[in-house]
Amino acid sequence: MQSVSFTLQQIFGRQVTVVKRPTDPGVWKAKLAQQLAHDGSPFAQLISDYLTEDKKPDLSFLVCECMRHGNVDVLAYVLANEDIKSLRIQGPVDEEGWETLAKAMPDSLRVEVLQLSKLDFNASTGELLFKFLSHMPALKDVSLTNIKVEDGFFFGRLVCADLPSLEDLSVCAKSDQKLGVGPLVLKILLAARQVRRVSIEDAGAISTAQHAKLAEALSQQTRLDSLRLKISYRNEPEEFECYMPFLCGKTPTPLVELDLRGCRIQASNFKLLMEALPKNQPALKSLLLSECRVAFGEKRKEQVSVNTLSLTRMESLQYLDLSINDLPAGTTEALLMALKKNHLVFLNLSGNQVGNETFSAMACFLRDNEKLRHLLLKPPAFTSYVGQDAQVLEELIEAVERNLVVQQLDIRWTQVPKDSHDRLSKSLERNRQLAIAAAVRGGVYAIGNSHHVKVPYDVADAVFRQGLTMSDAFSASSVNKEAWALREKILREESDRILRERL
Repeated sequence: MQSVSFTLQQIFGRQVTVVKRPTDPGVWKAKLAQQLAHDGSPFAQLISDYLTEDKKPDLSFLVCECMRHGNVDVLAYVLANEDIKSLRIQGPVDEEGWETLAKAMPDSLRVEVLQLSKLDFNASTGELLFKFLSHMPALKDVSLTNIKVEDGFFFGRLVCADLPSLEDLSVCAKSDQKLGVGPLVLKILLAARQVRRVSIEDAGAISTAQHAKLAEALSQQTRLDSLRLKISYRNEPEEFECYMPFLCGKTPTPLVELDLRGCRIQASNFKLLMEALPKNQPALKSLLLSECRVAFGEKRKEQVSVNTLSLTRMESLQYLDLSINDLPAGTTEALLMALKKNHLVFLNLSGNQVGNETFSAMACFLRDNEKLRHLLLKPPAFTSYVGQDAQVLEELIEAVERNLVVQQLDIRWTQVPKDSHDRLSKSLERNRQLAIAAAVRGGVYAIGNSHHVKVPYDVADAVFRQGLTMSDAFSASSVNKEAWALREKILREESDRILRERL
């Protein structure tokens, strides 16, 4: 394929010719090297290394340095010729740097993942950013970390171009509210409309009013199935309450993952969630509510009773985290007894109150449950009670020995005799090996049946018992495919021979 070239506008008094997708990268690199001034500076050395060394450079760092030094020439060559799928722009970058990027931009970039961090935006740089985004039709993932936005009349009038391919939006905000990232996040959400996964981590940088607008924008997403909110450094739940209408209502598509770890939910909001989620989120597989103060009322030290039993109606739930909520022991025990027949594979109840009955409930749970792989139930760090009843410990060990699924059991006990510890460890290791064996057996069967010839389950099991590795299984699959192709070739040749004889 012949090289295709095009000429950029006049930049710094001369034309810059960019070679687009040449057959030999050395062609355009050689042309670029002839135009460079070799002044011995660190930036010049960076460009020299990029043009002469065989090892792949950090293209993100190269792009950032070109922006900081205002070097349109090199940046235009890099963006037009390198196949950049993931790009990280880290500040500081001033307005001149964004103008450099705008001048160097080709018609289209194949970037799929964009990470922006430690950057400041105002109306001018915001407009340049949105132009930059409009040149990335394949953009799937945007991450914003420590971004400051000077909001105002002119920034408010900016419009982000449509982002139809965007699926993931992650925000980590740690600046002050006067320069919060909220306005930028809102414009990106409104431009996307089909984001599937949203993560917002706010440590005081997004105001209550901005949270309210973000919550409204979430309700307009037509494909959202995963939401993570972490609103920390808040003594009151006002910011979290902005999202309650969205969380308690029916979303355009059912949520699969809901992560609210670190939010000050408090008991009243928790009650509403427990009433709404089983009805409105039938596909929810992961619910993470760690450190949410769900057992506390409006007064910060006022502990109130909460009902978690509605979680048993969520039959799709596989991952549940209620850790570090200081739940009363009775609440934990009732939940364990009620969840015995659910489909959970992960349950974290650590950081809540425990007692002898808690461990008895755990033993009963493990005797009857056939799905759970990980059970964590350590008491709060500064609690005075840990397990110490020998009879209860024996109940727990016997339950683990009977259970063929659980692989992790995280508890705290005063003193566990060596033989008891060994029995627990042996049973858990047995279950881990059984899980590995099942996965490998399933892989052997899947690979062995990846072509026309089908291998019965009993044959796959027999092969597994002979110690067939995954590498062996791939080889067997390859042989299977070649043997079938050879068989078809022989049949075709035989059919042609018979046809010729008849003619």
